[in-house]
Amino acid sequence: MMDKEKTIEEEWNLFNEAKAKSLINKLKKKRLNGYYAETREDAQKLVLGLISSFSIELEDWEGKIGIADSLSLHQINLFEELYADNKLEIINPFKRLEDGRYSVFEGQPNEWIPKEIYVPLFKKVFDLAREALLSDVFITSANALTWEGEIVSTDGVGNRIAGVIFGPKKVILVIGMNKIVKDRDAAFERIKHISAPMNHIRHYNKHDIQFKRLADLPCVKQGYCVDCNSPNCTRRASIIVHGPVEDLYKDRIHIVLVGEEIGL
Repeated sequence: MMDKEKTIEEEWNLFNEAKAKSLINKLKKKRLNGYYAETREDAQKLVLGLISSFSIELEDWEGKIGIADSLSLHQINLFEELYADNKLEIINPFKRLEDGRYSVFEGQPNEWIPKEIYVPLFKKVFDLAREALLSDVFITSANALTWEGEIVSTDGVGNRIAGVIFGPKKVILVIGMNKIVKDRDAAFERIKHISAPMNHIRHYNKHDIQFKRLADLPCVKQGYCVDCNSPNCTRRASIIVHGPVEDLYKDRIHIVLVGEEIGL
């Protein structure tokens, strides 16, 4: 049984690699840079290698690394490596304490915080998110990548999609092969019925003290999107990236495809 399971795993690896190679060729035609990492560990090394190469390539390198909230980045264990490099300045607005609260909340009790205290604290998160948009390298993920090489993402705050479009000098997107879809319609279906509901559930489970309101969203209760247009829904803005402007942004976006199921 174990031999058969191993064989299936190897066959999936071959399938993902072949699919990634085809997709990387399509990305190249759109002036997007694509790479394939078979495992999470390979993806981490690839991202760190890209950052190292950018530090040499960019004449005005300052070592500023902007982070947008992404489960995929946690799953490739990227943060520990980044924070260990004292030559880098990590701008992570969504860095959290051990109990799950944002770092800027340190000193506040781990309990429900009234709006008059919560809102000013959260503005500090926004200030860092703005700062991350002027980083040397911006690292995040995407909700979907179409078979034609289009990046499709939806965001609540907007910092994640803003940094992909404009601002940071270089962008690295870490995308699991489970996020590859046929076309834009399939991408938005995936966002509506998988990415958004799962993110709501994830945030509620991790930070239920301040995110109790998410438990009442229809997609959390029913398991699929009903276009409720709730103010608490994180599906507030979307992008489709076709590729950069010739020459000016030719080598700006770098997509690391991971041959494992990661992210939402």
